Amino acid sequence: MRTSAKKARGRPRGRTAPHRPVLSVRVPEELYEKVQKSARASGRTVSEEAVWRAQQSYEWEAAHGTAGAMLAEAKKVAAATVKAELERKLREHGYTKVRDTNGRSMWIEAGAEPLQLFNDDTRALLQEMLNRAAERAIQKLTGG
Repeated sequence: MRTSAKKARGRPRGRTAPHRPVLSVRVPEELYEKVQKSARASGRTVSEEAVWRAQQSYEWEAAHGTAGAMLAEAKKVAAATVKAELERKLREHGYTKVRDTNGRSMWIEAGAEPLQLFNDDTRALLQEMLNRAAERAIQKLTGG
């Protein structure tokens, strides 16, 4: 009868590594091949490459936001660029930008008088406003 000890199975004791959760996903064959190829090129394992690529996407998103946010910003910049170019072209062709009292603006063609755009009632109101402003200016200048 033998009294020898059983042979130990599994990983050798003494090695302790921090616990790392496992994330298992199924991917299309084309993506798996891309990850394999880039892992070989970078000298990483497929698992390390997948983790690195995932981290890169989160860092990119943190730095740049979502693709939707980038698209919205690009549309905003494009609209501002188009508006600026249109205004430049209008000025180039002699148009003048005029603002009303509400902050709205309109473009007047070359040679047109802004006051021609208003009706008689509006012109009278503008004239009254100019008269009052002139009177106040005179009073300030004369110390009255």
